[in-house]
Amino acid sequence: MIYFRGFLLVMVLVGFSQCASVSSKTVDATWGEKVVVAYGETLNLPEGLGTVTFDQLVYDNRCPFDAQCITQGSAKVAFSHVPTAGSKMTLEFVIGDNPEQVHEFDAYRVRLVSLSPLPRTGQRPDPVKYELELQVEQK
Repeated sequence: MIYFRGFLLVMVLVGFSQCASVSSKTVDATWGEKVVVAYGETLNLPEGLGTVTFDQLVYDNRCPFDAQCITQGSAKVAFSHVPTAGSKMTLEFVIGDNPEQVHEFDAYRVRLVSLSPLPRTGQRPDPVKYELELQVEQK
């Protein structure tokens, strides 16, 4: 019985050590510059205008990089936007047929430049491995 408890404890600890952690890092945006935001990271908007956090990979059914597809498919990501003078809102980008992915605000816009990685055939997408490339532009 003691050996079983010890074995069980070791298995639980090994299992937890294999879990991927979500980043809580913050990155700073500069007007017009492209910046990479990993899953779970927060982007500080220029001039203290607020933050954008990459919260969720809703789905990714884009054509896997190791396949040939008739259509390119699409992906949807969700992020929270907290303006300095306002309340938190959840926004989404849908990547696919519409290459122009922009959310407009009073003084600026947030543009999705890219989402990586592309899916792989036979593997479920792992949100922790995803990154958004964003660009914050003044109006």
